[in-house]
Amino acid sequence: MHNERRIAALATALLLVGGAAGIGATAAAGWDRPVPWLQVPGFLALLVAAGYLIIRYQYGREVYALDLFEAVLSPALFVLPPVLVVVLAGLSKTIVGAIHRNQPLKAIFNTAQWMAATGLGALTFTSIRSGTDLNPRNFVALVAAMVVVGVTNHLSLAFVLSLAQGRRMVDVMGGMVSLIVTGWLGGWAVNTVFGVLFVSAFLRSPLAILLFFVPLVLLHWGSRGYATALADRTRLAGLHSATHVLAQPIDPREAVGNFLAEVRTCFEAECAELVLVSPEGHETHRADEEGHRILEGEHPLGAALIHAGRAVRLTTADPATPLAAVLAQAGWRDCAAAPVRSGARLIGVLCTYNRGGLEGFEEGELAVLEALANEVAGALHKAELLATILEERRKLSEIVDNTSDGIFTLDPAGVVESWNAALEQLTGYPASEMIGTSHLGVLRPRDAAGSDVLFERWAEDADTNNADLPNDVQVLTSTGELRWLFCSYTRVPAGDDRPPLLVVVGRDVTKVRELERLKEEFVATVSHELRTPLTPIKGFATTLLEGGDRMSSETRRTAVESILRSAQRLERLILNLLEVSRIESRVVDVRNSSVEVCELTQRVVREFRDAWGDRDIEMSLPQRSCLALGSELWIEQILSNLLSNALKYATGTEPIELTVRMDGDAVELCVADHGAGIPPEAAARVFERFERLDRSNRQAGTGLGLYIARELAHAMNGTLTLSDTPGHGATFSLRLRPAAGQQATMLV
Repeated sequence: MHNERRIAALATALLLVGGAAGIGATAAAGWDRPVPWLQVPGFLALLVAAGYLIIRYQYGREVYALDLFEAVLSPALFVLPPVLVVVLAGLSKTIVGAIHRNQPLKAIFNTAQWMAATGLGALTFTSIRSGTDLNPRNFVALVAAMVVVGVTNHLSLAFVLSLAQGRRMVDVMGGMVSLIVTGWLGGWAVNTVFGVLFVSAFLRSPLAILLFFVPLVLLHWGSRGYATALADRTRLAGLHSATHVLAQPIDPREAVGNFLAEVRTCFEAECAELVLVSPEGHETHRADEEGHRILEGEHPLGAALIHAGRAVRLTTADPATPLAAVLAQAGWRDCAAAPVRSGARLIGVLCTYNRGGLEGFEEGELAVLEALANEVAGALHKAELLATILEERRKLSEIVDNTSDGIFTLDPAGVVESWNAALEQLTGYPASEMIGTSHLGVLRPRDAAGSDVLFERWAEDADTNNADLPNDVQVLTSTGELRWLFCSYTRVPAGDDRPPLLVVVGRDVTKVRELERLKEEFVATVSHELRTPLTPIKGFATTLLEGGDRMSSETRRTAVESILRSAQRLERLILNLLEVSRIESRVVDVRNSSVEVCELTQRVVREFRDAWGDRDIEMSLPQRSCLALGSELWIEQILSNLLSNALKYATGTEPIELTVRMDGDAVELCVADHGAGIPPEAAARVFERFERLDRSNRQAGTGLGLYIARELAHAMNGTLTLSDTPGHGATFSLRLRPAAGQQATMLV
């Protein structure tokens, strides 16, 4: 409202200036000739025609016109009183405003603007002219008057724009450079030239005024043609620039902002938008004076334009259009929109709002906008394909990087092209040291027969299809450890710009091969262990059946005792195998209770003394009872395994020492022998499955006794450790938690 008052005040001032200048010019001219009233209607009609036949120029939210009004003013200044010319200019502009249905304030300003410009121009012309003919002085006076009219009009327009938009006049003039060059200066020159011609023709014959309508119409058509050509060139240049911008980056989505900026420049629009359908409603890319922004959420106008499914041009001046109300709600004056399709699927719409510049080329603009929409649709489709490719590549990279299998690729020259993380862990050689080199020899690859495997020569005989490359390959790691890999090979054919590749996938089967070896040894050992007690059982049983009645009672007793000992040995072997199976299946039943360790130890030692009568087993027990938390059966089994192990490997006459004592907050049972001891390199493995020390003079067991003992100790929240015995030998220590009553006794 404040701006409207200021514009109204400016219009009033211009009216006063125009009137005063017209009166002053008339007085200065000392007009004493009769007024040719018959020619006045003709001049009025010409001025109305010149004001009506316009070329519109859209600047921001305002519409301005370029016409031939000054050309008709020129002969009027020669033959009519200046004040009458000012009145005719104001009256004609009022009539044109009514015909064009301009807003009242705009119509009043246009009238005041032209009256002021005409009055000042008339004052300039009157001040310089000499006589009534078109002599050189009067020619200069006419050109000067046209300059004053043009400058006054343009300054008035710039001033009212600065008031309406709240901007400085310098900024307004800077934004209208193209209009000044192509419109104002060009239009002023055309008006001046034709004004001189009109004056010359009128002075020769006043009836020539009737012919002035012809050049007005022709000039209007020519100007429209020029405006159309200019708009055509601007739009097509913008189409080329926008397409070029969209094609520059690998991912076209990165160029959407610059693309919309080019579209905005192409259509001289206030704003350009790309509205895309998204799961959240709409994803809107907007380019305006603030730059490029991405907006999420619903876009009612965009939804309506997408629903239309065709290229449309809208304006709020046409209320009959169904979308005009939606456009007005969005706050725009006009809109051009084209659908964006991906195949048969409608994915969005490309829009421009508040188009500016010279009118013309309206029919071709939608075609240009549709071409731009097709370009951005293709770019978005390319972006989707690129995203899919990158996603698949990312997934493949994650698979390759995270798989436990080692993967590497070789080119025909044996150069390593890739080396994944799993292979780094398997071999200890990082990818940075291997990629780009042919250093596979550092792995010392060999097959099961011990022959060298030459991966780098894989391409020398293509017909063998890698038949010479073995599946089982032994490699040497960077730490000197030998590992076995089960390798599979894939030959990738050459591509357009890529040589053929060999893809090698190696799975670490070192533990599998070791387990197979251990299982084979275990089966052989168990088979022998099972047969060993069966031999005396079968032999004595057969003897008893065939001649037992002829044998003495002492001999029969010896045979039965031998059968019993062999059966007990067989039973222990079977129990050990079953216990390992339960431990591996994690089905051990932990039921800790209070166990009197001293009594249990004495019972176990008595049994071993009876079975090993030739060996000395010494015990050292505390004077009081010793209670521990655990399973009586498991503690007995652990002691039995430890004593069996000591008696088996510690040969000689030295005794086996068994000690039970309270050690701090634990009950400790120690079994010590004075045998050959356990080598340091074997100490870490004695508790593993199927591990047996190599003793040539003794039959090794199954390698399960110590493993079972340690696992049972852990199940009771205890520990089983190995240490050296002073004087040579090995000591195994079982530490268990004391029972609650035992802890109280210890405190006392």
